[in-house]
Amino acid sequence: MTALDVDPADPIFIMEFTGIYNNLLLEVLHNQSKTCYVVNAVEIKNSLGLTRGKNDIVDAQRIAEYAYRFHDKLSIWAPLEANILKLNGLRTHRSQLIKVRKQLTQGAQDNKKFLGSDVFKVIDKSNSKIEKILNEQIDAVDEKILETIKADLKLKTNYDLLTSVPGIGPITASALICVTKNFTRFDSAKNSVAIVVSCLLKNHPVRKLANLICPMQQTKT
Repeated sequence: MTALDVDPADPIFIMEFTGIYNNLLLEVLHNQSKTCYVVNAVEIKNSLGLTRGKNDIVDAQRIAEYAYRFHDKLSIWAPLEANILKLNGLRTHRSQLIKVRKQLTQGAQDNKKFLGSDVFKVIDKSNSKIEKILNEQIDAVDEKILETIKADLKLKTNYDLLTSVPGIGPITASALICVTKNFTRFDSAKNSVAIVVSCLLKNHPVRKLANLICPMQQTKT
């Protein structure tokens, strides 16, 4: 506590990021004006080098050690703006819909080889109906994402700038806005560029990197 210049009567709180499972505790602590830090578990793991053993007690000790060693590099957690929170929820739901669609369609032709044409026709007909519904829902979510962005001047300004870049389409642009908290998450251009490149690489397969270098040939996503 002394090294962190923290009053024992008013401790700080640091936790691993666990998605929505952080939300309730963070809301309670924020309402009590407590200082909170939320850190990616991978960052904590990588900072400690090779370690053995894992349980709640050990994990808590490692998180505390991370806070002690890197407290000068931590950023205080603050609630997301309402529209960023909406976008995160919509994008998560979109990913879930796409995952379900992929599970339905993946390996359909392989099933045809082993199930016989009569059984395959029944499955394929059922899958086609569900896939159509999923596509409609994905389109509806995309429309809501765009509607949310257009309703917020700050989001729309950065969205328009992003989509003006060859190779960056609505999906990548909304992802960048969410990951960077509309480009307010980092305090330096270097860190912002790093996360932008990371998102681009995630959305564009390695085989398309040549098109990123020559973006006029790249289809927007």
